[in-house]
Amino acid sequence: MTENIFQIIKIKGELSVSFQELEQMSQKLFNTIRQMNDINEELINQIEELLPQYTQYYKDYPNSSPGQFISDNQIGLFMAYTKAFTVPIVIANRNKIFANASGLLLKLDRTFLITNLHVYEEWKKLNDQLENFFQIGSLSIPVEDLIIDKNSSLDLISISLPEQVIKLIEIDSYKKFYSPKNWPFETEKETIVVASGYPGKVRKDYIGFTHLKHGSVAEKITDLTESKYIVPFNRHVWEEVIGVYPNELTDLGGFSGGPVFSFENDVVNLIGIIFEDGGNFFDGIRVIRSSVINTDGTISNQWGY
Repeated sequence: MTENIFQIIKIKGELSVSFQELEQMSQKLFNTIRQMNDINEELINQIEELLPQYTQYYKDYPNSSPGQFISDNQIGLFMAYTKAFTVPIVIANRNKIFANASGLLLKLDRTFLITNLHVYEEWKKLNDQLENFFQIGSLSIPVEDLIIDKNSSLDLISISLPEQVIKLIEIDSYKKFYSPKNWPFETEKETIVVASGYPGKVRKDYIGFTHLKHGSVAEKITDLTESKYIVPFNRHVWEEVIGVYPNELTDLGGFSGGPVFSFENDVVNLIGIIFEDGGNFFDGIRVIRSSVINTDGTISNQWGY
């Protein structure tokens, strides 16, 4: 089924695809992704072929604009696509997994992992008591030797990755390093963004790279400060993307460190990094703006230390 979709896209080439055809192809592709409960290189390529074709139809939806979505299939594909850049982070020893979080594979002037500082600090606290591994999925890395920068106020840490780890991540797990066209990037209130991560507690999942299941949610930015965005959402509308279902979502803790993206003018933009949920104030997430991350992997100290 996926081969036929891919051939149709290639045959069309520069020809305009009708909105109905586009929706049919997107629906088939999204159904395939859900049935597989995973993505691979071929599916990623197909998503990259289909998503930009929606832009030509924004003119038919006067209340929509780039940064908004005009189709459930369009947004579903984009939500699934965010898994390509998002990795699970696991703190474990040989016998037990103690905690899980999320991270972003980022390529600017150098290639590195970015996640929340509190994820590293949790590993360090546990490691001081008993030796534990800091893992990207199932790959353990010597995290203390690889730190580029960290910022307590912004709750961010950047971690360089050895070449052999990069290759394993890219080949064995179908992951990609996000390389932005626009940097630094800022956006506005009301932009629809997609948050990506591995929320909830550790679950059994023998498919692919991890024992965790990916999830993503799409909602509007409702408020912002100079360094943060606020994205409320209702847990009941959590999408069934890559194996996470609403009735399974009982703990957002593993969402920490996950990326938040927008899709504007055919470009995937990194909005920021999730650092906490809304707590008792609102159901949703707080996001550190991506613009605090410098191209060399250091983190701006303008709002922190």
